[in-house]
Amino acid sequence: MIQNIIDRLKGIKDFKVKEGFYQQGTTAHRFIFIQPDTSDEKANSGKELSFETIRLQIVAGIAVNKTDTPTAELINVVRDIRERFYKDETRNLIPSWLQLDEHKILKFKEVDVCKFIMPESHETHGLAVLTLEIQNTHSFGERI
Repeated sequence: MIQNIIDRLKGIKDFKVKEGFYQQGTTAHRFIFIQPDTSDEKANSGKELSFETIRLQIVAGIAVNKTDTPTAELINVVRDIRERFYKDETRNLIPSWLQLDEHKILKFKEVDVCKFIMPESHETHGLAVLTLEIQNTHSFGERI
């Protein structure tokens, strides 16, 4: 599931995409990170499928000292991310490209407004943060 999301994001031109947490100073000029936010599990018993809700953050960043248009570039990369997820999908809550693995996806959606974070004086990257929620079922012992 995580790899499917990363693979979709890798289609965004000129951005380096990776799993992990954003760290100032260790990033490229243009980057997209996918990082976990929260996880909630609901199971009736240890023998049945478990219902899991995972929140992921997509953090896109641009070095503001290397562009004249950081605001436009951040807005455009958010549009690019949404396009990679939803373009040509007939069911946005269950995108076809996310149904490639064994996990049953029940819902995939953006659950908060995108937040834009301009850098502090000692930082160089402006950020855009999208929060996604993925509801899925899995058996105990299954791995992502």
